[in-house]
Amino acid sequence: MRFITESILRDQYRKHPFFTYTLQEDERLTPGGRQFLVDRKIPFGKAAEAKQVKAQKRQKETTGKLDYCWNQLEIKLLKSMRLAEMVNLDLSQQLYTTVDFVRQLKDIKHTSNFSQFFPSVEKLEEKEIQLTAIQVLSQQGELLLELSEATNLIKLLQVNVSEDKVGELHQLELYIKQKMDQLLGA
Repeated sequence: MRFITESILRDQYRKHPFFTYTLQEDERLTPGGRQFLVDRKIPFGKAAEAKQVKAQKRQKETTGKLDYCWNQLEIKLLKSMRLAEMVNLDLSQQLYTTVDFVRQLKDIKHTSNFSQFFPSVEKLEEKEIQLTAIQVLSQQGELLLELSEATNLIKLLQVNVSEDKVGELHQLELYIKQKMDQLLGA
């Protein structure tokens, strides 16, 4: 056990001023050392505590980013639904179902799955869709862009969500790409 005294801290501070002080597991502050840090308003604690605080902060940031992605996905799908209404009412209704599905999937306690929301959907195929300038400038261009952005958000979410939601998100991505393909064929 090593005791960190006021004189040790003064020497360290004189050589290299510090703004936080982390104690190792085998170190303890003497009352004078503690007072030195308190007087200078230098936060201090154990290395393990510092790691835990960093981990908690990182978790909060990740949760905030995930919430943002879920909300953006919902907004993209709602906007797509609105744009689809002008092109194809049936497609607009199908996209509204995707919004409901995302809202359920976002819920931590979600128990629904893709086939419950889309019972009539056949097996979905992997498909990569690259939009051309002509397609983007077409009547459905804005809708295609919104759907494309939604699939990108889904891919981002797949990296950061629990394992049970990854498959559901993948099915949703394929479903949206299928709708995009139908629009491109129309």
